[in-house]
Amino acid sequence: MQPLSPYADIKARSVSGPRGRFRFSRFDVAAGTKIRNHGHDNWHVFMLLGGDMEQAAGENSVTVKKAGVRVSSKDRRHAIDFGAEGGRCLVLHVADASMMAGFESSASAGDFFTHDEKVVRALAEASHQLADITAAPLLDLKVKEALNRLRLLGSGCLEAPPPWLEETRMRLESSDKPVSIASLADAAGVRREHFSRRFRHYFGYAPSEYSSAQRLAKALRLLAGGAATQAEVAAEAGYFDQSHLTHSLRRALGVVPSQIRVAEHS
Repeated sequence: MQPLSPYADIKARSVSGPRGRFRFSRFDVAAGTKIRNHGHDNWHVFMLLGGDMEQAAGENSVTVKKAGVRVSSKDRRHAIDFGAEGGRCLVLHVADASMMAGFESSASAGDFFTHDEKVVRALAEASHQLADITAAPLLDLKVKEALNRLRLLGSGCLEAPPPWLEETRMRLESSDKPVSIASLADAAGVRREHFSRRFRHYFGYAPSEYSSAQRLAKALRLLAGGAATQAEVAAEAGYFDQSHLTHSLRRALGVVPSQIRVAEHS
């Protein structure tokens, strides 16, 4: 555990996401703590879970209360003064810069403040669930969706998805078997290209990513249960065969099915 900056001996509890694309750090800060001007190696999203603080970047200063969120680009420097309540903090460090595409143009050139309880709640839940390997595929998308919401907030384009789009996502989530994107688009009465564009705009990932994550999450739950063979798991989760499942698992998480069972039952 390392101090957040050379000016404050703050110890952070960190945990990394799938394939090291991002990691979360949690830390508590005493009342009156001052963190001098500093930067970070990657894009990061700072969230104040409780307390209050004043944050300054250059000539700009902002007061941040509970559920405050700050998105900062790599090397963006800032100073923080915590108030009388101190602070409970959560930071999402994003090593994969592709996850932050669009922020430079939409969020004040990489330095964006807002208050959004939905984003804070989603990312706080994700940080707690990272230890559960069976949740890993969907956690990656949960982080993408939260970042997309912040991106839309920064560009002033945030609005609720249309009902037909929410309904199709629920169908993807609840279906026991794989559902084709074409059939979802047909059921919604829109072209496949329009459906895919709207899905990515509102949620931050393609419908095919969501479908694949749901399928992989189901396979992981079955593997962790230990009752079915790997071939049976592959068939039940909608994979062509066991090798297809193994390839998908290795590509997404860097592990093979046997490692899931060892991890769950060790």
